Amino acid sequence: MQSRMQRDKPCLTREITYRGLECWTKTASRRLDKKIQSVVTAFLDEQDRQWKQGINVPDIIASSCRALTQASENQAFEVARQDAHEAQASADNNQMVHAEEPRPSHC
Repeated sequence: MQSRMQRDKPCLTREITYRGLECWTKTASRRLDKKIQSVVTAFLDEQDRQWKQGINVPDIIASSCRALTQASENQAFEVARQDAHEAQASADNNQMVHAEEPRPSHC
């Protein structure tokens, strides 16, 4: 499956998805590494700045990283929303299938 994804081939069926495997490609893995490195750098730069001033304000450190992580957070919430929608559709479909099954008769 990884080799198909790296060659930009579509999934073979609708039931199979590449989601969650994106970082297994070289390009996506490098992109993820860069994102992580930029957050770590922002964190350490702000921490160094505060140490030089003799202060420790965690909220400022957090806000220095927030802009770099906001897009990933938004994407994660969107994927979660889609998952919830698909899970509900699957549950609804499953209920319909079971409602159509004949019920066993009791003696």
